[in-house]
Amino acid sequence: MSESVTSVVEQMSALLDSVDGSDFSALSDAGVDDLLVAISRLRSRITGALIVPLVQQSEVRRLPAAHDAPNTRAWLAGSLNVLPAEAGRMARLASALDGDLSETAAALAGGAVSVDHARVIADAMRALPTETPAATRAAAERKLVESSGTHNPGAVALFGRRVLDAVDPDGAAELQAAQAEREAAEAYKRRELRLSPAGPGLTRVSGLLDAEGAETVRVALDPLATPCPADPETGIRDDRDYGQRMADALVELCERAQRMGDLPDNGGERPTLVVTMPYDKLVAATGVGELDGGDIIPPSQVRRLACDARIIPAVLGGESLVLDLGRGSRHYVGAARRAIILRDRGCIFPGCDRPYQWCHCHHCIHWADGGKTDQNNGVLLCSFHHHAVHHNGWDVRTADDGLPELLPPRTIDPDRKPIRHHRHRKRAA
Repeated sequence: MSESVTSVVEQMSALLDSVDGSDFSALSDAGVDDLLVAISRLRSRITGALIVPLVQQSEVRRLPAAHDAPNTRAWLAGSLNVLPAEAGRMARLASALDGDLSETAAALAGGAVSVDHARVIADAMRALPTETPAATRAAAERKLVESSGTHNPGAVALFGRRVLDAVDPDGAAELQAAQAEREAAEAYKRRELRLSPAGPGLTRVSGLLDAEGAETVRVALDPLATPCPADPETGIRDDRDYGQRMADALVELCERAQRMGDLPDNGGERPTLVVTMPYDKLVAATGVGELDGGDIIPPSQVRRLACDARIIPAVLGGESLVLDLGRGSRHYVGAARRAIILRDRGCIFPGCDRPYQWCHCHHCIHWADGGKTDQNNGVLLCSFHHHAVHHNGWDVRTADDGLPELLPPRTIDPDRKPIRHHRHRKRAA
């Protein structure tokens, strides 16, 4: 038997040599299409009839261990000179078909399903509840193989999640409920969140959440991650990608929780972002600030944070010993903030529709520069536009009529003509 298989492979190789470099330009459109389909089916047959059984045989003979490979994937990657990811897919498929998926294995060897179809069928069968009766499992596999004839692998994967409903509608609910309970408990045990250094000025946020936790976070972040609408008059638009908007939304959610005072105390203190910076450097907008964790941030960020933060003056002696710690003062709270909310009603950046609940109070004349904490010196800016004002050259002021307006950077308007949010344009008219 082995000699005949070797002979067939040699004949196939010789046949391929004979067609190497063939000119396919004379083929009709239908001929190109038909040939591609036939070759794709042949590739599936080679995988199912030859590669999968040989990989299975290598595991029976413990060839990976004989070559000092830690596992079949590593051995295949080295032996076949393929990427580890591809070697892993081959090993997993061979392992999956070396069990009770005889119908899938036969369909792959016969070219009735593709390699990708066989993989998603194996995944779907692996995901079935462990209590699924053998007859129901067989019916589910048969249904998945049948659907592969008319649907692509992605559609089959989706169908695989509900295949029990198709083959055992009466027992599916009970089986899936028991499976869901186990999966939810396992997912909850594996939950984690880690923050780790990722280079200068960066921290990597990584982790896992169970389905309920992930949906809770997603529901909270989605409205905060909505792109700020473009202003038709200025053409200013939100050019952040989805990942950047979600990152900003997470920070904004935490900032709002801190501002609202809903967080529990931490060591007797309200959770507070602490930045240390010499006062004269803050006033001059030079030097850098230092976070509690040791990271360094530029003065522009410090001044933006100071817009709506609690400032605690401290006198430090040698070795940064605290000689005197003053009382904290909070900017724009109570009546002062409410007065600005009544006037602005939301972010005052042209075209922005962020409500006042999402906004910071920004000092037109910075507090460190002598600006007062009153209505005439404060405006509402959402987190995104607060960042833009501090870092992109915008200026904010209160006009003679008491309404806020912005002066664009010269890169946008060389004349820096003042512009207003539509809410304030209507009221000023």
